[in-house]
Amino acid sequence: MMLLFPLNQVKKGLTDSEVRKIYQQLGDLYTKMHSTTFERFGKIVEIDGKFKVETSFDSYRDFFLDLSRSWLHRGVDTPFEDKILELEEWLENRSHIFTDNIEPRLIHSDLSSSNVIVQDSSVRGIIDFDIAKAGNNVFDIYRVYRHFEEEKKSEIAVNGFFETYSIDLPQNYKKQIEFYRTIDPLSYIDCWEQIEESYSEKELEETESFVNESIQKILESSSF
Repeated sequence: MMLLFPLNQVKKGLTDSEVRKIYQQLGDLYTKMHSTTFERFGKIVEIDGKFKVETSFDSYRDFFLDLSRSWLHRGVDTPFEDKILELEEWLENRSHIFTDNIEPRLIHSDLSSSNVIVQDSSVRGIIDFDIAKAGNNVFDIYRVYRHFEEEKKSEIAVNGFFETYSIDLPQNYKKQIEFYRTIDPLSYIDCWEQIEESYSEKELEETESFVNESIQKILESSSF
C-alpha cells in the first residue's frame, strides 16, 4: 500500500520534475477552490449544515484591516505591546494595495506545505480548512512562494503552479505577495501566548528578538 505524507515531510527528497508535477496539480486544485465566490468578504462558518460568511465586509481592504487589528490586539501584555498602535497605523496607510478589483473567493488561509497531502508525486488532498475565508486568493498563492527555502526549487514550484492556475489576478498581485511576505513575522504576535507556553527559554528569547527586529524593519520600510 502506498503511503500518504504531508508535503513538508517529503519535499526535500523530491526531484525537480516531481516538484513541477506536484505544483501543476496544486495550480489546478487552487483554481477549483478559488472558483467558489461570495458576495462579501469574511470568515466562513457552518450554520445549520450550510457554510456562510460571518462578519462580512464589502471590500477586502476593510476585511484585512479588521483581521489585522484583531491579531495585533492579541499583542496586549506581550513584549510587543508598545508597537501595536504604530503597526496599526503602518498597515492602515498601506492598505490601499488592496483597492484593486478583488473578488471574494474561497481561500484556505493556511496553505503551508504541511497541509498538502501527497503520494509519490501525486497530490491526494488539502487538509485543515478550519480558518477558511471568503478572501483574497492572492494570499493562498503567496503561501506557495514559502513552500521551499531553496531558491531553485521554489522557482520550479511557482512556475509549475502558474502553468495550470487559470484565475485572473490583480495587476499588482506580485506587490501584494511582497506585502504579505513583509508582514508575515507579525503572525507571531497573534499566537504569542501559545509560543510562551511551548517554547524553551532560549527559543523564546530568540523568537522575541526576531519579532522585534522584524517589527523595526517593517516600521522603517518605505515600500508599498
